Amino acid sequence: MKFFKKLSLIIFTIATVTAVLTGCRERFDCSGYIKSMLDATYKGDFESYALMTKSTLDAIEKDYNSFIEHETDVWLQYCGFSAEDIIPGDLKDQVTEFIKTLYKEASYTLKEADKNGNVELTVKPVNIYNAVQKEYDQFNMEFKERNDNYEFSDYSDEDFTRAYLEPVIEIFKKHLTPVPYQEPIVVTIQVLPDDSGRYGISDDDVTTLYSSIINYTISN
Repeated sequence: MKFFKKLSLIIFTIATVTAVLTGCRERFDCSGYIKSMLDATYKGDFESYALMTKSTLDAIEKDYNSFIEHETDVWLQYCGFSAEDIIPGDLKDQVTEFIKTLYKEASYTLKEADKNGNVELTVKPVNIYNAVQKEYDQFNMEFKERNDNYEFSDYSDEDFTRAYLEPVIEIFKKHLTPVPYQEPIVVTIQVLPDDSGRYGISDDDVTTLYSSIINYTISN
């Protein structure tokens, strides 16, 4: 199974909320802004980001839930499901809770910004998809054999989906302790004000952050 991701289509809404501050860049905590944004996005910790962006907790939580819902769909895409497939609600809820638990383990440390607003981060990319790949491939092979032997011939569509997804969810959950990481990488993000003094990061830097925190590339 090939796993791919169209990063150009990702809308990382929580990262595009900009902070309002007048005055020079030295008075704005660029590093704190990036950390609070990542904490809100991956760990569900909204308070610092709300203060820095003068946003409501409800608005940030809405963005967080939208992001987690998107990542749930990414996980289902990895498992071979499309947007047209109907997933039982309780199973989708299980995937969502797994994603929330996993993403709370996102690992990043930040240095103070330089005078140009550049923030250096050391990130340990979460490597869950590669960690499960061998076991997941084995499961797929065995499940295909069972299907070829007509084991599921009398199953409803929902029961068939459940027979497939429940074991896959458990395979992923087994890798929560410990969470698998890649070797640390260093990325640099620039925080800049626009003409009205609103601070934010570029779409390219959003993509850099997004693709660094979680590794979506399957190794051969």
